Amino acid sequence: MEGGLQKIDIDAALSVIVVPQRGASGSVVDWQYAEVSGPVLEVLGKGRDEVLGHRLSEVVPEQFATLHALWSRALASGEPGSIRLEHGPFSFVVSALSLGDRVACTAVDVTSLHESEARYRLLADHVQDVIWVFDLGLGRMTYVSPSITALRGLSVEEALAEPFERSLTPESLTEVMSLLARVFEPGSPDRHVGIFDQPCKDGSIKHVEITTTLVRDEAGRPAKVVGVSRDATERIAAERARLVSEKYLSAIFDLTLAGLIVVRLSDQRLVSVNDAWLRQIGWTRQEVIGKTTLELGLYPRPEERQRIYEALDDGGVVLPMETHLRRKSGEEALFLLTASTAEIGGERCAIGAWHDITALRQADDALRRSEERFRALIEMSSDMLVLVDEGGRVLFSSPSVTERLGWSAAEILGQHTTELVHPDDVAKVSEQLAALLQESGVTSKLGMRLRHKQGSFRVVECDARNLLHEPAVRAVVINARDVTERQQLEDQFRQAQKLESVGRLAGGVAHDFNNLLTVILSCASALKDDLAAGLPGNVEDAEEIHAAGQRAADLTRQLLAFARKQVVAMVPLDLNAVVRQSEKLLRRVLGEDIELLVRLQPGLWNVMGDLGQIEQAIMNLAVNARDAMPDGGTLSVETANVRLDEGTEWVRLTVRDTGAGIPDEIREHLFEPFFTTKAAGKGTGLGLATVYGIVQQAGGRVELQSQLGRGTTFELSFPRSSGPVRPASELPAAALDRGDEQVLVAEDDAPVRAIIVRALRRAGYRVLAAQNGADALAMVTEMRAKPDLLITDVVMPGMDGRTLVEAARRQQPALRVLYLSGYTHDIITAKGVSELGIELLAKPFTERELLGRVRVILDG
Repeated sequence: MEGGLQKIDIDAALSVIVVPQRGASGSVVDWQYAEVSGPVLEVLGKGRDEVLGHRLSEVVPEQFATLHALWSRALASGEPGSIRLEHGPFSFVVSALSLGDRVACTAVDVTSLHESEARYRLLADHVQDVIWVFDLGLGRMTYVSPSITALRGLSVEEALAEPFERSLTPESLTEVMSLLARVFEPGSPDRHVGIFDQPCKDGSIKHVEITTTLVRDEAGRPAKVVGVSRDATERIAAERARLVSEKYLSAIFDLTLAGLIVVRLSDQRLVSVNDAWLRQIGWTRQEVIGKTTLELGLYPRPEERQRIYEALDDGGVVLPMETHLRRKSGEEALFLLTASTAEIGGERCAIGAWHDITALRQADDALRRSEERFRALIEMSSDMLVLVDEGGRVLFSSPSVTERLGWSAAEILGQHTTELVHPDDVAKVSEQLAALLQESGVTSKLGMRLRHKQGSFRVVECDARNLLHEPAVRAVVINARDVTERQQLEDQFRQAQKLESVGRLAGGVAHDFNNLLTVILSCASALKDDLAAGLPGNVEDAEEIHAAGQRAADLTRQLLAFARKQVVAMVPLDLNAVVRQSEKLLRRVLGEDIELLVRLQPGLWNVMGDLGQIEQAIMNLAVNARDAMPDGGTLSVETANVRLDEGTEWVRLTVRDTGAGIPDEIREHLFEPFFTTKAAGKGTGLGLATVYGIVQQAGGRVELQSQLGRGTTFELSFPRSSGPVRPASELPAAALDRGDEQVLVAEDDAPVRAIIVRALRRAGYRVLAAQNGADALAMVTEMRAKPDLLITDVVMPGMDGRTLVEAARRQQPALRVLYLSGYTHDIITAKGVSELGIELLAKPFTERELLGRVRVILDG
């Protein structure tokens, strides 16, 4: 060699591996040293860092043309090649062998073939690829480079001793045997490249790229196979991953809902589109590929297209932008576009994603119009709309709140709802709101009074709905209506109805009492005239006066029972016993045309009530039933123990008839005083009103069921009582009993006091009379009176009856007491004398009733 080549020791190996360097056209323009042996560095007179990685044209420019031609032929043909280089008396042969994408080169002295082969072997021993030689005649490997260990884990010795068929997997062995059969065919190429699977010592399988060259002997017969094996496992895995990735990307491109297009920026032509974009725009793929957007007339607004390309030129990215496109049909649609640039196949392209938002924009516009209408409805509505959170604080209030209550939206925002509620309504409203929050979607009706900013209160009715679970609302929605004026009108109407009822009641009472007074005054006048004339009094006149007084007392009791203010003797009662006691009288009242059926439940619970009132209620119902069955029928009276859903225990008295029934238009007036359907003079209209008052006063309920032509059922339900029923011996005696005990009478009404004193003295009692409580107490404390019985009115001016009794019993603890009262139940209750066990005689009473009660108390 000349120039950079120097004469070297004949035993030294001159070997390099070079990698081709290609130009823009793909042709090899230079070579880069990938590996270089020490002798080469000595020949070149350079250090390793001056050669390794450098180009051939830089290291030995004077030999560039010769070596470049040799290596290019070897790389292109895949067959070994050599040239001769003369250097003084020595001749060197420079050989080159293609290793796939690189070339191995060695220089040898042709005068010593052995040394040349040794140098070539040294070259093979130092490359990463496995170089091997297979002798076809011997049928085995005669050489393998040490890199076999890195490839398959075998030592050189193990590889040389390994049978050929075990060096490949069964599938690859079949493929290789088929290839060998073709190699020996005439005209078959001597060089082959393929990917085969080879087992490793650790049991794993590697993909190996094997390049083989057939070497023939002097006769042209195949003699050896020289091969280069390169590990292609990672490359194949990467290639497969790339293919899978490309497949996935292609699938995503085709299947995504967004319309995707690829435009080549050099000529702005479409090179790829997906099915979604075609569906959006209405064209077929054949109609758009290779066309520009201008040719297709896609942009009805050219300024939008210009903005897109300006953004791509400036930054390579189009941020979400609303753009109009024209479909094939000519319809203009609205799209949301995002785009960016990328290198695809060596070309700069723009990738755009198009989302058709036409329907969405139309829906948004419709929603906005709907919201505007809804807001207008809220702002124009007279109803107040308030939204509150789960804590009860105001989130929103409509303008009508300001109009009705005077508070501005800013003033009411954040306030707790109860801050606006009337103090008397807070507990009820808080309880109702708490219950409403327990269940989503339910609606509750609320009534309350809300505070006006000026301090007054407005009456409102509310529909509250729990929509906290609705993402669009997340609030309790309260729709409130101001009903203050309506409430006032209703109150006025109810007051008018009350006045009308009171007027009707007053008229009825006046009519009945005028009749009674006519009898009393007429008979009293006749009796007075007879006595003034010295004639004996007519007993019939006295009896008429007494009867009229009794009827007046009965009318008063009916009125008080209707008003639920009658003075009653509430004691434990057995309704079975009450019905049995009334049964004989009921049969006489009903007559022979009506059958009476009595069904009494054994073991009936006791109830609290007034015996006379309960009997009166049964009798009133029986009389009404009799009048409803003019042609006869059946009246049933039944008792039963009843447990209601709320766990309470009741005793039910049922009175059922088979009469004509009650029309619906009459039912709502049925319990009104003096309301009657009977002819004039046939009824007072107090019968059912009295029944209702008696049952209500006993804490019970009245229920009505009626069908025209089939009859009517009244169910009187009374709460169960645990108290024992009083024996008959404890009831007031009816006989006119006499005595000689001392009785102190305290009564502020002089005529009543005189009647009581006269009756007691006529019966033999010693009587002390006082016109008020203070005088009566003075007789006990100052006059040292020791009465056996104190009879006192409950209500008197100054000291009332209860105070008198307490003071007198401090002087005489065992003093017996009988209270008198003509006042209503609520008044005597306020005076503290309605407790069970206190003796009370209601006005009006007869002399017989007074003396009987006095005797029972004194004997007790």
